[in-house]
Amino acid sequence: MKFESKVNSDSNFVIIIRMNDVLDGLNEKQKEAVEYLEGPLLILAGAGSGKTRTLTHRIANLINHGVKPSRILAVTFTNKAANEMRQRLYGLLQGVSGLGSLAPVVTGLAPSSSVVTSGRSRGPLAEAPKSFMPYMGTFHGICVKILRQECEAAGLARDFVIYDMDDQVALIRRIIKNLGYNSDKNLKPKSIQAVISAEKNKGNGPKEYAASVYYPN
Repeated sequence: MKFESKVNSDSNFVIIIRMNDVLDGLNEKQKEAVEYLEGPLLILAGAGSGKTRTLTHRIANLINHGVKPSRILAVTFTNKAANEMRQRLYGLLQGVSGLGSLAPVVTGLAPSSSVVTSGRSRGPLAEAPKSFMPYMGTFHGICVKILRQECEAAGLARDFVIYDMDDQVALIRRIIKNLGYNSDKNLKPKSIQAVISAEKNKGNGPKEYAASVYYPN
């Protein structure tokens, strides 16, 4: 039986890991992915094939090899998937996910008020704290977090508001009305929103677009 003990600390957590085998319950391909720690790795897998499980165990293995949780970026498409992965990983690190009695245990906050233990975990698993894995989430959620942190560099106020599709179309509709263009039936708010989105995806701002655009009116 093989045991590993490592200390991994960052601004959120102090972690002491005692792990029997992070590969328990994985098939050969999943083990291969979890054990590969250097450089990029592409996993091609269908629905229900264990992608989330593989990623969760791979993140646990990265932490076990000294990577700080705050330096791991894990991106999903939906909040549901992000929450599921966060809770699975938290359970894995708490030793209640089926790895056995010597799975890692994480408790407390760093640096001075931490109470860190390791060993057997008993009782139901608590909800993963919000400070756990700060860069695990959806594309939009993580980008918003980075923009909040780097708002000055992005030229934004810290309390900036994000408009969804309905907000954008409503704003465009008000602009058309304020400019007195209501009579032009070709100016459809959703079409205008689509053009703005396409230009932003190209990296074009109002000046770049105005330099090449033509409209009969």
